[in-house]
Amino acid sequence: MVQVYKDYYIDADPLQYTLERKKVRESGENAGSDYFIVIGYFTRLDFLFNRLLEQIGRDAIMDENTKTVKDVLMLMKEATDYIKSIFDDLRVKIDEDRFREKSGDEEELLDV
Repeated sequence: MVQVYKDYYIDADPLQYTLERKKVRESGENAGSDYFIVIGYFTRLDFLFNRLLEQIGRDAIMDENTKTVKDVLMLMKEATDYIKSIFDDLRVKIDEDRFREKSGDEEELLDV
């Protein structure tokens, strides 16, 4: 399982991706321990990330500290920017790996 944004995680099996949210038990014998709730199952990552953004918006609306639509949109933009940065970093890593494969020499890789 991989943490993707705050308390949201992605898991996968050979057929699908799972979006899950980490929660903490507030009472009972296991109070303080973590558990996960499944938000949805997805065959493609782009579907999963769209659902994640919807969920972040929904959470913001349900949060009593959120006062305006602008607050909701700001939280969703923050999440979008964070997720985009993950993909940008991944794209750079993939490009670096491709360069290494072509050059056959890791010493030739320049820091970008």
